[in-house]
Amino acid sequence: MSSQVKETVIQFGEGGFLRGFVDYFFHQLREKGLYDGKIVVVQPIEKGMCEVLAEQNGEYNLFLRGIENGEVVNEHTHITSISRALNPYTQYEDYIALAENPDNEHAEQLVAYDFFEFVVVVAEHLYAVAS
Repeated sequence: MSSQVKETVIQFGEGGFLRGFVDYFFHQLREKGLYDGKIVVVQPIEKGMCEVLAEQNGEYNLFLRGIENGEVVNEHTHITSISRALNPYTQYEDYIALAENPDNEHAEQLVAYDFFEFVVVVAEHLYAVAS
């Protein structure tokens, strides 16, 4: 991890929904200059995606396909919002050290934050910026 990267989000889970939805929102915020942190992904089960994410430096490709305002959308985004991925089953000390990270000083508030409220707040913010 670069000393210049602020890890301000601890995300429990590394599955497709989180990477394709939540991490995409953080990527968009970073691209717009509205967020300067990165996400540390914590794998919640022993066998998961952290090893693959680590091999890719936390980066991956997202393809969005659908219809927006009556127009076909076929979008590719190279996601870079994840700084690192931890498997607490094999990287326990690194996992525990997350609690000492000064960039996560409000982590206890974020854990208590309702996930869907968070999604609505981020979506509203992105919509307001885009308008």
